[in-house]
Amino acid sequence: MTVVQASFSLQLSAVVQLIDGFTGLPACAPALFTVDGLAAHPLPKSQGFHAFTDLADGPHRIEVVVDGFFPQACTVTVPPPAPLAEAIVVCTLAPDPLYPYPAWIPVILGQVTGPLGTPLGDVAVGAAYPSRSGASRRLETRTDRVGAYDGRYALGLTGRPDPNALVTLSFDKPGYASQTSTVVISSAATHFVDVALAPE
Repeated sequence: MTVVQASFSLQLSAVVQLIDGFTGLPACAPALFTVDGLAAHPLPKSQGFHAFTDLADGPHRIEVVVDGFFPQACTVTVPPPAPLAEAIVVCTLAPDPLYPYPAWIPVILGQVTGPLGTPLGDVAVGAAYPSRSGASRRLETRTDRVGAYDGRYALGLTGRPDPNALVTLSFDKPGYASQTSTVVISSAATHFVDVALAPE
């Protein structure tokens, strides 16, 4: 399969679709990519699709940076399987503390640290809370592992949370004792919950 642009024939190697982890919709903002640590310039398409061309056969690690989201990585294998629909790699972007949440969304921000205050990345963070209808809801994310947001997380509580609802947060990472924390939220407010995990 080939991609033709400006009279040049390029061999399609991989297709990645970026998804906004909060809305679930395609993320169409400008993105910076690297492939195996080197800057890459895929062909941007509509609906958050990006087409990578002329990659060598074998697995490749693709990293992407988009404003408002934590850096994310995915793996593609060249040549892609057929049909093309099965070759699309979906890369879901987790909102960072600068994500433009709607004004009516309660937001919980924080940082997870380990011994001596060292930031901990890849911590699984869960939030359980009741909606206004009384239904139980749960959201999950992970702490960032690189850069300025190392150890930080961001959660926008969807599903019309009950006003003054009690949110139970859970923090889990292999090699560390799991921990829970609670916070009472108010509508359209930002809450900060930092946690320190102890090694097992």
